[in-house]
Amino acid sequence: MKLSISILGLLKLTSNAQATAQFPDVLIYKGKSQPLFTNPLESYFTPENRRPAGVFRFSCTAVWRGYVATWKIVDSQLYLVKLVAGTCGQNPPEIPLSIVFPAEDAPIKANWFSGKLRIPPLTLI
Repeated sequence: MKLSISILGLLKLTSNAQATAQFPDVLIYKGKSQPLFTNPLESYFTPENRRPAGVFRFSCTAVWRGYVATWKIVDSQLYLVKLVAGTCGQNPPEIPLSIVFPAEDAPIKANWFSGKLRIPPLTLI
């Protein structure tokens, strides 16, 4: 009896939950910018490649990861070309790529990423 009451209570709590949609990364492909619903940089961060301390600060519920990345596909390869701070304000400050990749020159070839890139279908109005 107690277990069923507890489960019902938890269901009630979660039924009112709301979530903020996240700002997508940006993908430049064939000269066009489009939203990217995959975050390739997240798979870079491992115990060996830690997030730089204090760089990706939470300041907006629409960007929990603390940044928005811009990616480009060149010769079938994915490159990180830009990072900006995860803020809900206009014109967020750019984060130098050298902070995350101090031994590499931009653009950064995303050789750590092997997943799928999720791009929403275009809506024609």
